[in-house]
Amino acid sequence: MRIGPARIRVASPEQYRGGVATRSWSFLRRPFWVFSHVFAGSMIVFCLWAMVWQLGRLDERRETNAVVAERLDDMPLDNAAFLAATAASPGDQLEFTPVELTGVFVESELVRVVNRSAGGLPVEWVVVRFLLDEGDAVVVNTGYLAADEEAPVLTDDTVTLRGWIRPDEEKSLFGVNDDGESFRLPRLSAAAVDARTDDGLPLVDEVWIQRADVDGAVTGPTPVPLPSTDEGPHRSYAVQWATFAALTALFYGAILRRRAREEARTAAAEVADGSAVDEAKTDL
Repeated sequence: MRIGPARIRVASPEQYRGGVATRSWSFLRRPFWVFSHVFAGSMIVFCLWAMVWQLGRLDERRETNAVVAERLDDMPLDNAAFLAATAASPGDQLEFTPVELTGVFVESELVRVVNRSAGGLPVEWVVVRFLLDEGDAVVVNTGYLAADEEAPVLTDDTVTLRGWIRPDEEKSLFGVNDDGESFRLPRLSAAAVDARTDDGLPLVDEVWIQRADVDGAVTGPTPVPLPSTDEGPHRSYAVQWATFAALTALFYGAILRRRAREEARTAAAEVADGSAVDEAKTDL
């Protein structure tokens, strides 16, 4: 019979010191620790996902800033150019395009858009229709007021409205559903406004106008400002999430190493106790 060479497993100096194990990793397969691995791994993955999401938000912010900077320098569209542009292009391709429209306000308040803020305070957007000289109407966000504040009466004279084109707002993943009846909307869209009217006035769809000012000293709600063109907090948030992921990995690794040392000390103590018993039996 041929006997092959014995396989000798050489332990690293970290694992063994003076012939005694300094770490034991057998506990890693126990149910509690398996659950712990899954939890820690999930936290790390979530932090990394949040970091990537914030970086994506940063890219979106930069793209928006570039569009705002480019289009604000464009010549404002008059009535004819506005109607032609909205008929030829979807609303999201016209966002922040300046306009200078001539017409009359159909009403002083038609609907309000809720859950908005200004200066850290809750406000509501006051939305009306603006009838162009050509016979078409367009939705206008005249500005914001407090929830309990009454909208001032707008003039019924012909005026020049200046502002920017904004596309219809779409429902987000966790957004509130529009019941189609209430005059307090969760988000602003031409279709939602049109559904609240029954006078048959033709309405330009897919876009609304964010009012800047109106000729003729028209009083009204405070105009909603354009978005800030800074990059926002997304970069610092991404760094924070990356830091959380790294700290979670480091702390969890330290916990495992400490547990491994405790397991080794326990095993060594049990071996020592067993040797003492054997020696006692031998003495007897």
